[in-house]
Amino acid sequence: MNTPRPLLTPTVPGPYLASRPADAYDAAHYQFSEAQAALAATAYEHLGTAVREYSPDIACIDFEQTDHGPLLHAMWTGPDILPPSRPLRLWHRKPDPYVEHRWLKDAEQTLLELLVHGEKLPIMHLPGRARARHLLNLLAPDVAAALAALIRQEHPHAAALLLNVDSAPYSTDFQIAHVLDHNGHSLNDVTASTAEHAAPGGPRWRGNNSSISRAVRHLWLHPEHRTRYFRPQGYQSQLWNQGLQALVLPVVPALPAGKAARTTP
Repeated sequence: MNTPRPLLTPTVPGPYLASRPADAYDAAHYQFSEAQAALAATAYEHLGTAVREYSPDIACIDFEQTDHGPLLHAMWTGPDILPPSRPLRLWHRKPDPYVEHRWLKDAEQTLLELLVHGEKLPIMHLPGRARARHLLNLLAPDVAAALAALIRQEHPHAAALLLNVDSAPYSTDFQIAHVLDHNGHSLNDVTASTAEHAAPGGPRWRGNNSSISRAVRHLWLHPEHRTRYFRPQGYQSQLWNQGLQALVLPVVPALPAGKAARTTP
């Protein structure tokens, strides 16, 4: 009688097939951190969409970090709540917890909890209040369009940003090297324009300011946005640890008013 062939082969490799456990651990650790960053980025977008269903003018939220998790207190039209430019408070928490809407519970118990631990989010402590009170600036409804409009305020013909990306678990650093036009020519060598030896009075466009860096970082951390807007540059040997990337900016609809006609190549 023939012995049936086993359906499963042994899972433990022989000595000649064994790999370094540290390599597998490092790969799994990187994938885990990438998934966490993507989850926080998606929660950040989802939170903005959820609260703007209440009012499209909401720009930031005031929340408290308690022992039981984040507690949302108010939503405002702008990030500056200090006098003299006090913005409009569009929503505030009512004392009766039994009339709270479902979206509020979801925002607190799921979305805020995820993104509070995200990477370099624009969260600031509220001065003059309890230490646990914070203000979170929400994303623009269209992050890529807002980034393009910000860049084109100074470079109307900008079509892309050339980035040096250094991506590691739980930490991603970006350096903007050039602002590019539609033909791939440099409109601004950011590295040179921000160097200490730049000529007095010369171009000093600082492309790594906080608004631009946050937008670039968010687009990179979000899987769908990364595949949509980022294009690897150079040979494969130059792409170690993500390497050189071109961030392609959206076209005409993202331009500031009055500049669209001058930006067509």
